[in-house]
Amino acid sequence: MIDDQLVVTVERLRDNLAELRKSLRRRYSDPARQVTAEDLRECAARAAETWMVDLGVREDIRGRVPSDYLADLNVQFQRLLTSSEHASQRKRYDAAIDAILKRFGVGLILTGHAEHYEGKATTLRGRVTLLL
Repeated sequence: MIDDQLVVTVERLRDNLAELRKSLRRRYSDPARQVTAEDLRECAARAAETWMVDLGVREDIRGRVPSDYLADLNVQFQRLLTSSEHASQRKRYDAAIDAILKRFGVGLILTGHAEHYEGKATTLRGRVTLLL
């Protein structure tokens, strides 16, 4: 069941990924540089684990997100986790985070449940329609 806690968790994950991307680019201006900062690597690992352990396995998400897109998300989060385990180049993080954030948002999860959230639509950052 889609609940407020799930919405908050998904939004927090999206925001954490966007902040991670900014931090990586700020500290490592050259995309070919290896990311060695433990705090950034831990942040990437936590984000990936949040998806793989908490969100990606939930039946209420799996039943509402198209299977091909869900598979893509799983692959990208796995790549993010793998990158965090080594001193990978920033461009590997960039590729995974960009692929995730391209379509990632609560709007995908809430598809088909507009009747529950009727009259409460809003737009976030001009990209994702979130029904809250």
